[in-house]
Parts: sequence; C-alpha cells; structure tokens
Amino acid sequence: MLRDGLNHSSQFPKRAIVPPAPIPATWDAMVKAEPRLLALEQRARSYRGDRDIWDRYSLVKASLSRLVGWECHRRELADTEHYRVALDRICEALGV
Repeated sequence: MLRDGLNHSSQFPKRAIVPPAPIPATWDAMVKAEPRLLALEQRARSYRGDRDIWDRYSLVKASLSRLVGWECHRRELADTEHYRVALDRICEALGV
C-alpha cells in the first residue's frame, strides 16, 4: 500500500507473460524473424574474393553476433544452434 492507503497496482489487470514462439534453427525461418540476416549475407557475398577476407570475416561475424546467438537481444534467436546455422551460411557467402 502507498501513503494514501490505496493499492494502486490493483488498478491494472494482471497478464500472463507469454514467451515468444520458438523459431526453428533454419536459415529461412531466421531470416523471416530477423530480415537483417539477409542483408548481412548479401554484404558477406560482396566481400567474396577480397584479399582482406579475414578482416571482412571479423566485421561480418561481429554484426552477426548482434543478430543471433548468445549476444543478441531476441530470446528466440539467442542460442548456439541458431548462431551455428547463421555462421555457416555467412561463411559460405564469404567463401571461407
């Protein structure tokens, strides 16, 4: 209770917290949920054959970590399997 004697939290209905629906660890499902992955893949493909490919790899991998895997902010994409699938796809695009 607050100083005025009222329980203000009772003014708002309680809602159940529903976790986000799981996203399959497939490239197509992840791109549907996070379209920036497709742009990242296209960027990686544009670096293919670059003589500084490992520098490019580092840049793309840092961007990827913000979209999937343990460092991303979307719970439904924040796991190892999603990261592995995405990294494999990005490495394929880079040609490494």
